[in-house]
Amino acid sequence: METLRSFVRTVWQKDEAQRPAGPAGQRMANADGNTYWVKPDKKAGSSELGRVTTPRNKAGIRTDFYEFYWADITRGTTTQHLAGWVRGLLVRPYSSVPSRVRVIWWTLWALAIILATAFLISVLKSWGVHEIACSPQSKNLICVLVNNTLSWFRFIDDHIGVWFKVVIAVPVVVIIVRELASRPGTNEFYNPLSYITPAVVIFFTCAALLLIAEAEAYLFLGSVFIGSLLHRGLVPYLGDVVRYTQPNPENIRQRREVAERGLKLLRDLHDSGKYDRIVIAAHSLGSIVAYDLLRLFWTEYGPNAANAPCAHAEEALADLDQWLADVRRKDSDGWDIEVFRDRQHTIAAALACRACDSPKELPPRKPWLITDFVTLGSPLSHADFLIAKTKDELRTMVRERRMPTCPPLFECDSDKGGAASFRYEDDGQRLPHHASVFSAVRWTNIHDQPNRFFFLFGDLVSGEAGHHFRAHGCDQHRDVSGVKDVKVWIKARRFGLWRSRLLTHTKYWAWENTLGKELLPRHVAVLRNAINLLDQ
Repeated sequence: METLRSFVRTVWQKDEAQRPAGPAGQRMANADGNTYWVKPDKKAGSSELGRVTTPRNKAGIRTDFYEFYWADITRGTTTQHLAGWVRGLLVRPYSSVPSRVRVIWWTLWALAIILATAFLISVLKSWGVHEIACSPQSKNLICVLVNNTLSWFRFIDDHIGVWFKVVIAVPVVVIIVRELASRPGTNEFYNPLSYITPAVVIFFTCAALLLIAEAEAYLFLGSVFIGSLLHRGLVPYLGDVVRYTQPNPENIRQRREVAERGLKLLRDLHDSGKYDRIVIAAHSLGSIVAYDLLRLFWTEYGPNAANAPCAHAEEALADLDQWLADVRRKDSDGWDIEVFRDRQHTIAAALACRACDSPKELPPRKPWLITDFVTLGSPLSHADFLIAKTKDELRTMVRERRMPTCPPLFECDSDKGGAASFRYEDDGQRLPHHASVFSAVRWTNIHDQPNRFFFLFGDLVSGEAGHHFRAHGCDQHRDVSGVKDVKVWIKARRFGLWRSRLLTHTKYWAWENTLGKELLPRHVAVLRNAINLLDQ
């Protein structure tokens, strides 16, 4: 619930643009900003959760915020889940490694070689081996490297003082203990008794170093430190992504449970009759989950043979279809993503209309209320090696309509003179196909993609998604992307006034003061504009 409340504070409470002028605005504001309330709501799926509701803003719109929670279903992610995927990434052909992650690929290989070498050296030293015999004629490179490494370890043991080692070791031990004793994802210890643990571990470590003073002790500390960082930094984030996307029986069962809970929430929101518009904002792995939910929910509440669109919606779909066919011609330069998004909004408004003018013998039409899909730090930017194994496999999944594109994928019909459309004929009516959800939903992808050589500064998980989810054209059409990729530059406060771009994956709605002045960070402004609570 705290995640949702911090999100609401950024996009609603501190946004003065939402506050109406006059007495109404004064009533809805408190000392911290715009007021809001947390109310129990069964649609959230848990008694521990609720909905955050607001008064009406200056456009007369009241907003409810819901959090879709599924961590209890995907619990139990371990280092082994991540290690299996890392092994698969390392052994894949270099040509299939995306260019933007090749530095990471080389870094992982370097770490693997270093750790394997260190392990070998430790084994040899424990056996009393200080040098291995090398044939001068063979000039064995591995033999030379092993002997040079053994010599380096002997130099450390012989020339570096014990106290110098202790001075180096103590900060590392403090970090290790703090990582192991604190709550995952926070800097808080579990309880006051945990403060005893660092003192005890540091005492015995220093005593052991005074007695041993061997390089192996530092190898052990370094291994534990790296393992701790991997366990707390990668497993809770990338580990869950890997586990969700890998097709094994246990993961498929969990994905089904997550989908069922998410679809139930969307059905309840649509069937409540309380809302005119729904925006899905998703972060990290949540963006993959939300993408799957949109794909599945479109087959239920989107226009289809059992849920025929009204005449106004059918006309809007036909206009978009024709416009896309015109501007995507290879000899046309008329593609404009903002015009495309305006047409998406028109279709969404038509599908949201609850008054149905379809034949009376049909059941009441289900309205489609989702207008926007906002992704933050999304792993979908790496779909070509997270979801698929190669770009060709991802393209095959798109062609088979397992993965919706933005704009929708065209069906090339050679029997009609090469006509292309994302709609098909059904009993005299033209209906959009099941992978055309982004004919009505605008997709904004906010990312803080780092430099490929300094991948720890920024959001390693994020990146542009449009190149993966663009609509592939027929022979006479070109590929275009309707995903609005927006790059931001997040600087998060670390210590005092010092600000850093180190690992910004969880900072997309962080509100930070800049040198004591209340300045609106660009990433917050971009997020507010994408969600558009004023519905402008």
